[in-house]
Formats: sequence, structure tokens, C-alpha cells
Amino acid sequence: MIIKSAVSIVLLLGIIVFVTWNFGLAPTFGALQQLSLFTLGTAFVALLANAVAAALRFRTIAGDIGHTIGLRKALAAVSVGTLAGSAFFQLAGQLMARGVMMSRGGIPFASVVVMTLYERAVAAIISGLLALAGAYYIFGQIAVDQQTGGNNFIKIVIGLLAAATAGALLGYGRRAANAISPVMTGHFAVRLVRAIGLSLLVQLPMMAGYIIIAHALSPDVSLSELAAAASLVMFAASVPVSFAGWGIREMSAVFALGAIGVGAAKAVVTALLIGAGSLIAMAALAILSVTSWNQSAPTTAERTSPPIDYMKLLMWSLPVATAFLVLFQIYVPISSGTLLNVNLADPVVILGGSIFLLQSITQQSPPQWRIPHLNLAIGAMTVVLAISLIAGAARFGYTEWAVVNRFLGWFVLLAYAATGALVIKAAGREGFDTILLTFVAATAAIVAIEFA
Repeated sequence: MIIKSAVSIVLLLGIIVFVTWNFGLAPTFGALQQLSLFTLGTAFVALLANAVAAALRFRTIAGDIGHTIGLRKALAAVSVGTLAGSAFFQLAGQLMARGVMMSRGGIPFASVVVMTLYERAVAAIISGLLALAGAYYIFGQIAVDQQTGGNNFIKIVIGLLAAATAGALLGYGRRAANAISPVMTGHFAVRLVRAIGLSLLVQLPMMAGYIIIAHALSPDVSLSELAAAASLVMFAASVPVSFAGWGIREMSAVFALGAIGVGAAKAVVTALLIGAGSLIAMAALAILSVTSWNQSAPTTAERTSPPIDYMKLLMWSLPVATAFLVLFQIYVPISSGTLLNVNLADPVVILGGSIFLLQSITQQSPPQWRIPHLNLAIGAMTVVLAISLIAGAARFGYTEWAVVNRFLGWFVLLAYAATGALVIKAAGREGFDTILLTFVAATAAIVAIEFA
């Protein structure tokens, strides 16, 4: 959360300083004065439609995995989840809020996780494809620049494919095939196509919001060019390296809208209004849907039995994914000359650690380990780190390295251990052998690529 907030603040302040320094404040206030109440109201309606479409998608995906919920409950889950994701780690905050809301409808947390991951995966694919189409329409070509990170990007993609393939051949492949084969039916294909269509439906109102505001500010720019530029901004804002997209959205708007002739001040105003309008729309829907939610216990008709044990699925898939993703340490450019160090397995283990902790709370008993008194030792080590952090802050002042790398990093390490423990709880020795063979095979594949 600290890193994401810092990224957003730096980028947002940077783009505001850039616009102010080069163009002054007059163009910004002038752009705001160009917008009528009708334009702002129409854009806000489009953002409300975006939220409703997202709730419809969530409701449909819930039905696909065996849980029937009403549109009002779907609106509550989506709106509260989005607001929580904006205030906390994006995925973690969203999952916690959705889990709390859906528990009132009798839906287990594991099902909420599966629904959310499925939803975000399909949405990311659609958003990425729209961005590629938009980039091609604006610039006339799409190329990988080898001099500015293109070689590293290609190497990472090849490495991911090689590690996943090698891990499947030696480790998890047979079990994954046996688990997936009953699901891969024509009915599943129909559901997937429907989810893709709904994800496209979610993207279109948001794109319309960008077009409405940007066209009012720059009427000479064609609607098709505005749509193409909006797709680039929407994709950039969805990348989870900032605080609810702030900073990234404005910076990408200056770049994408500027490429089609929209001034920097007008691009920033467009992005700021869309960002603020989205949060206001979600907050309004959250108030309406949550306050009108019937808090009585769900009826039998609202509950159906999921065909898959999703908790067991997560207890297998998260550790296996960690076994080969942990090999990838990447650097994401967040501004000129600034790189954010990210391990691809970190988001996975944060989710795995949360599920492990949730199981312990649900069972009302501490985790059991082969090493005696391990829980007590972990607690004591955490207390020592906390005292050291406070003492260091009192003596040397606040340092981000101490808070993020050392203190918060300790909890990430615990999440790695807890994620590994999930598969042991699910399958014992067989689970241990699977993740070990997956890690060995993936490592061998990466070593072979490095030598090649």
C-alpha cells in the first residue's frame, strides 16, 4: 500500500507539475469551464453503466460456478470491493471486501477468490486486446523496441513459457490435466464466451466516458481516435502498480490523447474527472445496494452446490504457481528513471497466506507444525522486528527500506511459508513432491535459457 500510494503521488504530482510548468494553470481552468453540466452528467451516467455492467458480469460468473445471487448483492460486492481495492492493496482489498459481502449470502471465500480471479483474467485479456488495437490504430504499427527493454520482455515471456511447461512435464501436469478435463466441455466454452462478451460490455461505458469528456474539450478530434486513445489509458490505469490508477491514468492520458492532438491540460482534466467520477459512482451504488440489502439468512433456493471444491483447488494451484513464478524478478518502469522491483510470486503468496490465515480463524485453532512451538517463535520474532522498527524510527527517523523491505517483507516471507503449507494440508507428501518437482523443473528450464 505504501509503495502504490507513493507511485501514485509521485506520478500525479509529476504530471501536474509538468502541465503547470509548460502550459500554466489557465489552460486547465479553461478546460474545466468548457464542460457543461450536461456533458458531466452524461459521462457520469456512462460510469454508472460501467459499474452496473461489472455487477452483471460478477453475478453471471457466480452463477457459472454454482452460486445464485441477485443483482443488488452483485452491485454491493462489486462497488464495495472496488472502493476497498482503491484504499488497500488492489486485489487483496477487493477480495476481503467481496468476501465479507458474499459471506452474508452464504457464499464461501474460496468461491469469491475463484470468481474474482476468473473475472480479472478475462478483463485483463479484453483490456489488453483493446489497447493493442488502439495502439495500432493511432500509430499504425506495434513493435517491440529491443533498445528500451524489448529484449528483456521477450526473455521473460520465453522464460515463463519454458518454466510453466517444464514444471507441468515433471511436476503438476498430470494432476492438472485430470482436474481440468471434466470441466473442459462445450458448456464451459459457452460460459467463457459469455464472460468475454460481458467484459467487453464493461469496457465500453468507461470508454464512452472518456470520449464524452475528451470530445467536449477537443471537438476537432474524431471519435474513433478518441476511442483508440481511451483504450490505451484504460489499460494503463488497470495495471496494479499504483493507488487506484491515480498518476498512471493521468500520465498515460497525456501520452495517448496527446498523440491524437488533445492538449496536455485537457488530457489531465479528462483523466482526473474519469477517476473521480468512477469512485463517486461506485460509492453511490455501494450506499444504495448495501443499505437496501436484506440481511436475513439466504433461502435454500439461493444456494446451489458448486461442482468443484474451490478451496482445494486454490490449495493446490497457488503453491504450484508460486513454485515457478518465484524465479522471476522483474523491474516495472513507473516514471522516468524509476523502476519498481516486483517478484511475480508475491501477489500469489499474499493470497495464499490470507487463505491459510482464514482457515485457521475459521477452525478456531492455531496452525499445527511438525516443529514444536513454531507459532510462538514466529510471534516472538514479529514482536522483535516491530520493536526494532520503532526503536530505529525514534533514533534515525522513518526510512522506507526499514518499513517495506524489512518489516512488511517479513510478512511476505511468512506468506510464502503459509502458501507452501496449503498444499501439504491438502495432499501431504504428494503435494510436497509436486511443488518440489515443479520448482526443480522450472529452475532447470531457466538455467538452460540463460546458458543458451
